[in-house]
Amino acid sequence: MPPPSADFACLSKKCATDEGAPTYELPVAATRCPVCGSKRITRIWTPPAILRSGQRAITHLVDQAGAEAQSAHNTTREARLAGLKAGNPVRAVPVRQIAPTLAAMSGRQVDAAGKAEWTPGVASPILGQVQRRLPRPGPGSLAERSKQA
Repeated sequence: MPPPSADFACLSKKCATDEGAPTYELPVAATRCPVCGSKRITRIWTPPAILRSGQRAITHLVDQAGAEAQSAHNTTREARLAGLKAGNPVRAVPVRQIAPTLAAMSGRQVDAAGKAEWTPGVASPILGQVQRRLPRPGPGSLAERSKQA
C-alpha cells in the first residue's frame, strides 16, 4: 500500500514561475522539494477523501454488505432480547408518576394532582405475601455455603 500523500508547494526562488509556486504531490513526511532540493516547501491542505474512478462502485458494495451484516446482527439481538423479556413484564413510568402508579396498582384512590390518599383499612393484596418473609440467600452467599457444608 502506498504511503499517504499530500499536496505541497515549493516556495524557493529556483522553482518559482510566473504563475506562482509549483505544487507537487509528495508523501506526507516529505521535507524537500523533489525538483530543486529546497527545504522551503509548504503543505497545501486539501480534502483527503477524494474518490477516484471505480471507487464509487466498490464503496457502494461495501456499504451494502455492511448494512446487511448490521441488519442480521440487529435481528439476532432483538430476538435474544425478546426471549429474555418474555417472562418479565415491564411497566415504564416517568419518575414523577411512580408513587401514583404504585398507589393505583394497589387499589388506592388517586386525586387529580397525582397524590394518593392513604386509607389505613385497605391493604395491598401483595402486602400479605411480602410481609414476614426473609430474603432468600443468593448463590455463592455465606448462608448458602454454610447450608451445603
